[in-house]
Amino acid sequence: TEQIEEEKIKEEEEEKKEEWYEKINENQRKKIRSLIPPSLIDYIRTHKKTKIGDRYTREGTILFIDISGFTKLTENLVAEEGEQGAEKLTQIINDYFGKLIKVIHDKGGTIEKYAGDAIITTFAEKTLKKAFEQTISCGATLVKKYGTVTIAEKQLCIHTAISGGTLEYVQIGGEKKQYKQLLVGKPLWELGTAVDAANNGEVVVCASLENMLTEEQKGKKVNEKGDILLNVNNVEDVNGTVERKIDEGMIEQLLPYLEPHIQQKIKAGTSILPEMKQIAMLFVHMPFELVQQESVVNYATLFQSIQRITQQYEGGISNILADEKGVHVLVSFGYPYQFEDVHYRAIKAAIDLRDYSVAKLYIGISYGLAYCGPVGNKERQDVTTMGDKINLAARLAITGKKNAWPIVVEQKTFEEAIKDIVDYVEEEPIEVKGKSDRIPILLPTSIKKKTLNMEIKNVSTLIERDEELKLLQESTRPRWISGEAGIGKTSLILKAYAEKKILVSIDATEKAIPFSSFKHCFDLLNLDHTQLETHLKTTTLQPYRSLLNPLLNTSFDETKQSSKVNGKTMIQQLYLLIKEIFEGFIQKEEVIVFDNTQWMDKQSSKLLEKLINEPLKNTLIVISSRDTPPCESPAFDHLSLSPLTEKGLETLILSSIPEAEVMNDDFLSFFIEKSKGNPQVARELLDLLQNHNMQTFHIIKNELLFTDAFKAKAATFNPPSKRSEFLLGKLDRQKPSAKLILKLLSIFQSPSVELNDLLWFVKEVSLDHVFDEALAYLDENQLIKRDETTLSVVNSELLSILYDSLPEALKGNYHLKLATFYANNNALKCSVRHYLKVIENRIFNQTTELQDVLPSLRTYIDHCKKNRMHHEMMRTTHAAFDLMKRLNLLDDKESVRWWHETPAATLFTLYSPEFVQFIIEHYTALLELQDDKKEQFKSTWVCWFQKYAFLKIDHLPLAESLLNLSTSIDEPLYSLQAHRSMALSLYLEGKIEAINEHVDKGIAIYSKDPSTFQQSDFGNSDPGLSLLVIASRINWLFGKYPQSNIYAKDALLSNDNVDDLYSKILYYSYTCYNLVIANKFDQLSHIVENALALYAKESMKTYGNYVYEMEGYSDFIKAMNADDPTVPLKSLLENIKAFETLYSITPYILYYCYMCVRIQHLGDSIEEVDSLLMRLSELAESSDVALSAEFHRLIADLSSKMVANNPTLYSKSKHLSKIESSLFSSIEIAKHENNFSFMLRSALNLMRIWEQRNLLKDRSKTAHTVLKDVHDHILHHHLDEEISKVEDKSEVLTELDDLRAIGEYYSQVTENLDEKDHFTDDLQNQLTKLKVFFPVIYKIVLRAAEKENATVIPLAVKTGDRIPHFEVTPYGEEPIEVYDYLKRGPLVINFFRGSWCKFCTAEMCNLDKEWSSIKGLGANILSISNHESAPSNFIKKKVKMSIAYDENLEIAKKFRIIHNQVIPNPSGPRTVAYPATYVVNQEGYITKHFVDARSWLRLHPKEILKHLRELQSKKIDERKKKDSSIVF
Repeated sequence: TEQIEEEKIKEEEEEKKEEWYEKINENQRKKIRSLIPPSLIDYIRTHKKTKIGDRYTREGTILFIDISGFTKLTENLVAEEGEQGAEKLTQIINDYFGKLIKVIHDKGGTIEKYAGDAIITTFAEKTLKKAFEQTISCGATLVKKYGTVTIAEKQLCIHTAISGGTLEYVQIGGEKKQYKQLLVGKPLWELGTAVDAANNGEVVVCASLENMLTEEQKGKKVNEKGDILLNVNNVEDVNGTVERKIDEGMIEQLLPYLEPHIQQKIKAGTSILPEMKQIAMLFVHMPFELVQQESVVNYATLFQSIQRITQQYEGGISNILADEKGVHVLVSFGYPYQFEDVHYRAIKAAIDLRDYSVAKLYIGISYGLAYCGPVGNKERQDVTTMGDKINLAARLAITGKKNAWPIVVEQKTFEEAIKDIVDYVEEEPIEVKGKSDRIPILLPTSIKKKTLNMEIKNVSTLIERDEELKLLQESTRPRWISGEAGIGKTSLILKAYAEKKILVSIDATEKAIPFSSFKHCFDLLNLDHTQLETHLKTTTLQPYRSLLNPLLNTSFDETKQSSKVNGKTMIQQLYLLIKEIFEGFIQKEEVIVFDNTQWMDKQSSKLLEKLINEPLKNTLIVISSRDTPPCESPAFDHLSLSPLTEKGLETLILSSIPEAEVMNDDFLSFFIEKSKGNPQVARELLDLLQNHNMQTFHIIKNELLFTDAFKAKAATFNPPSKRSEFLLGKLDRQKPSAKLILKLLSIFQSPSVELNDLLWFVKEVSLDHVFDEALAYLDENQLIKRDETTLSVVNSELLSILYDSLPEALKGNYHLKLATFYANNNALKCSVRHYLKVIENRIFNQTTELQDVLPSLRTYIDHCKKNRMHHEMMRTTHAAFDLMKRLNLLDDKESVRWWHETPAATLFTLYSPEFVQFIIEHYTALLELQDDKKEQFKSTWVCWFQKYAFLKIDHLPLAESLLNLSTSIDEPLYSLQAHRSMALSLYLEGKIEAINEHVDKGIAIYSKDPSTFQQSDFGNSDPGLSLLVIASRINWLFGKYPQSNIYAKDALLSNDNVDDLYSKILYYSYTCYNLVIANKFDQLSHIVENALALYAKESMKTYGNYVYEMEGYSDFIKAMNADDPTVPLKSLLENIKAFETLYSITPYILYYCYMCVRIQHLGDSIEEVDSLLMRLSELAESSDVALSAEFHRLIADLSSKMVANNPTLYSKSKHLSKIESSLFSSIEIAKHENNFSFMLRSALNLMRIWEQRNLLKDRSKTAHTVLKDVHDHILHHHLDEEISKVEDKSEVLTELDDLRAIGEYYSQVTENLDEKDHFTDDLQNQLTKLKVFFPVIYKIVLRAAEKENATVIPLAVKTGDRIPHFEVTPYGEEPIEVYDYLKRGPLVINFFRGSWCKFCTAEMCNLDKEWSSIKGLGANILSISNHESAPSNFIKKKVKMSIAYDENLEIAKKFRIIHNQVIPNPSGPRTVAYPATYVVNQEGYITKHFVDARSWLRLHPKEILKHLRELQSKKIDERKKKDSSIVF
């Protein structure tokens, strides 16, 4: 009965096929013709039917066209433009290929294959001579016309090679009736050397065809093989034609040569649209020895196994080609069908290929964005994948071959995805052609075994699942649980059946393996096979036990009964066997869970259906899947998991951030929209936000809020890619016509579309023939809703994902079509919306069409102005400006006039530095256009420029333009503001060196007539005084104390001569603020007294807060000096409260002053200090960059005082993690600002916190990184020099103390790190101390060392010399002659100065640590010093190596390495040996040496060990060579 049913189904399928072949139209025929090379059409014409391994031969020539320059172009475009760069590259390739294809076809050539950035072309005529003439004509034309072209400022060049003879085509494949044709044979193998020998713009002809060239056509021979350079100028122009006709009845034979998804699209009559997709690329290399003519069967078989495994894991074969190196197959996972686990599928496929192939393969795997779709033009194209990552996969495979690594994987994109499921070895990063950086790699070894015990990884997915949990725990019937990926099915099951479960987690890659699900089930049961066999012998099932072999990995013998079992009878017998096993071997109640049954194979599904309909005793079956169950059965109950509610999402997020108690509505709405209630997506999204490279959210008063900076980007922030991949995968399996219509709907950028508009669009892109069928399908699958006039998509997220997957050029083309359509129908808003998409995404090429867009944009701008649609107006104005810039219309006078007159221009100025830059550049032209309104125009724009100079200080190019313009605007105030803007912009860029130049120039302008600048329009302050105060502050921040003091004094003098009250107030406020931040409280009193005296005279109604500020400082000074500070502190608090708003930092500075006293006098309570620290931390996160830095400073200093005054109390703070985080931020801010003091204090406070909490040892690695970073920064910016210039050292005593403390912590954490590179870091530590504490000594020593390295060191004994004879007496040993010492093995001789030298101590200790390793290599260490006490000092430290005293430097003199110290150490001799290390072989020759006058540099012990291993290896090789020459 089963056989009859199967035959009936086959007959129906055949009938459908025949019906389709009869109905095939001309468009479909053309599409097939463009995808199939003529050589394959010829094969089918002559052979009628494909036979695997068939060889089809014909006489002809091959023209190999290699395009160089794509690697650099790829790297540049991807680096500069990201996704759009990858796509732009493909457009360039297709455009370039199009030109080449035309020449090839005109000359009678056919394109066999596109191979990345190369084309393989063949010419076949009646005679080889005729084919050769066409080939050289084609090659010559190509290099002359397109030999070198410039694209995107990069040159693309062609070089070509020609071979000929008998061309062989082999038919390979056959899995699921899918075939490929492969060009092989001698002419192809010969091409390799010829291609390599050809330079850009050259054609090289293989030596075998030399006799076909005329003498005039022959150039020079380019290699030993005799390949010849073609003289292209002496080649006759020869054209030809190629027959590309497909005969009746051939379609059925040709279609199997196309991938199934392409066949599907052709049959549906839909286009193959290009896509940009994130895919995993698997590049398989079969070495040359497999592809010789005799081995055709080998690689045909090999390819069949590649095909089978690719199909099993649902990948696609993108390309296959052969060359002289071997056969290469490119497999993609993620195209045509998207999956969430493409990384895993690619690696699983690679491991299977390695394990099951009949020969050695080398496989490279990478992951990333790739172009997926047609390459070429309508005449001849391939559907393939292209991109930078594909080139990388190919190069990884070749690297694998060189190093005998079967599988090489790019670490960056794979490690996170596979670390829990694949075992791998991590290798050193490798160099790859075309990449400037080394590529980190992994070598996968095996797939990790599944285990019975699984933990709940994410209990947050159990939120709002109490009812479902109860239902599962109480259920006694089989249960099916459904829900989308990440909804929490597995977690719910694990929680419900925590103890009694066998969890069979079904792998998506096992869909094609029969009974794979039940095999896993039995693996987890771990049955004793011997006991099982014994048990079955007692039952009637004994004859059928061999049916268990695929499930149990057993080898039971087949019987007559079992050999006859098939179809339903097999399922029945297996069911009986499983029943016997479970009921006989499993005594307690078990729950068998089949998780992810959407991936279950068909045989397992049938067996599962039987188990559900006829349940086993003591066994409950539970299954989970995404949408449909693996089998239909009324016997199980269905439980569908719905997304989380708003409340559930809020609970999930708040449970992940314990510091928050509530969340802002915007925050919650964002998660609702992006996650759609999916807990896994919400969790991943939260992780993305927390790890994002910018501050995305903060907590204020226990409430979660987005930062202002992130709010603007929140709408475009995409959910995790896994969800996108899941939804794309779902769409990839829809009917091709339905998916195409959804893609067209995505272009409308609206969830609801007018049906008439959609129908017009569908007709415009020639898809109206599939429209009705597609809509019916979408309706049936509930993907759309529609009425008589409109259509809407149920899940708008699908549209967004589909839109993102479309190439930008295609989107640009479609948006233009819709914009034009709406413009013609007077739908201005819709038209502009589509124009904006084109302009904003820079996805246009049609210059002529877009010139007509400007009037529409301008009309819409006016419309927005009238209707107060400011956001739309700004967006459209920006787009119009961008468009004119791209179309080179900005220099047009009328356009410039329009920009000044447009109602949006003034508003736009506030938002766009780029637009202001444009106005600056065209200022003169604009001025000329004003006729009689020049003065009015000038005053308007100068006013705007000044506002920009005053307000916009974070845009350095704009500041430079404003400054340049000041030369043509005779306006002192404007010039002063421009210099001020430059100073502050440079400060924000961290370019301290150039700041003071602009300050000085600004002050020079100001000094000519200060009264001119009083009471300017910008902040009521005197701009000259303001500039001096700012300059003083900036220089102080950067540790430039002398210059800071000069500006501060100038400001004070200026202040005495200025009548402007606000400028004086500003000066006093800044100065007090600086003194408090610098902890210079002793200098505060004088300033405060002067300020209060001034304020008492003046009317301070407008500036009342500043009175409270000075009174607060006054109370602080009183409290600091009082035995009982209670009264002044109370007064200080009242002054703080007098501030009506806390928008500035001033109240916090005063509160900081209050806390300084509290900590010092009343440090018995942590609560109020804790409260302030928490508030400061929140403000630091929510403020702008400059203010944030100040709050971080306060936290750093306050925590410092707490540690110093009451460390025990401080350790009780509730917010230590917050404080630590703030201190890390402080260090980063200080580094950016080059703020020496702040950086030191912050690092020191962090160390003190960890020391107080006993965490310093645990965090040694982090501490080491922080401290080393601080030291490196100090040295790099010469901050030690700045300290040495300060005349009054009392001003920098704190910094000096902090430096010493940092040095002590550095030594401490270095000792804590066992895995560290002690040697390098110990030496670096000593050098750091020398540079920081004794900068003058360091510079003197360095100068002397550099001189000696040039003159004295070259005279020393070196590598290749024989060592001089000497006798030595190691401490505690007998005297020994050095050549006797060498009889024991190679010798490492180390000259060191003495135990007084810290560098020597570090070197000796680290060298001694490697003593056992050096001894293990058969070598010895002898250390020599002329410091008499050195040997005994080190032996006391239990140093194991031999140490000798070199009296009068007799030994060092023989090595010519003695010198007098420039600045002798009081503890050591004046004349010493240079630090030196020699490795000497047993023959007495020096094989490695190191001598350097810079005493802080030494030879690393690892280098010594490496060299000794090389010596040992060389010795073994010599011995083997000697042994092999002996004849017995």
